[in-house]
Amino acid sequence: MSSYDKSSNLTTLPRLALLSLFASALLASFALARRDAPPAAERIPQAEVVVFEVEGCVYCELFRRDVWPAFRISPRHAEMPLRFVDVRRTDLAGWPLTAPVTIVPTVIVMRDGREIGRMTGYTGPEAFFQQMRHLMAAGGG
Repeated sequence: MSSYDKSSNLTTLPRLALLSLFASALLASFALARRDAPPAAERIPQAEVVVFEVEGCVYCELFRRDVWPAFRISPRHAEMPLRFVDVRRTDLAGWPLTAPVTIVPTVIVMRDGREIGRMTGYTGPEAFFQQMRHLMAAGGG
């Protein structure tokens, strides 16, 4: 049979109340930190791959079919997300590019908001991944 000791219960209750107060404060601080952090869609990645394309471009469609599925599941995508930008629907004047986009698709690797390399045109997935490795070895990642 267990005995009930009122004195041990009296010291346990303040400890539980203090622990509960501490846990509430900790959760509140996490909630505030999350509220102040920008949503994932607004966060600018340190590095990214931007594919400039035009709707209806055959080579752009081939790039999406042949490269995008493989790149999306690669470890590189976790480090450097890839996104597509239609040049006819986007004002490129605000982009920090080293040269105008005159050929589509043009793949530009950006790091810390600036262009570090580009590939113009599309000649197949093997050439894309080889050029991507070359860009990364040359300082892109």
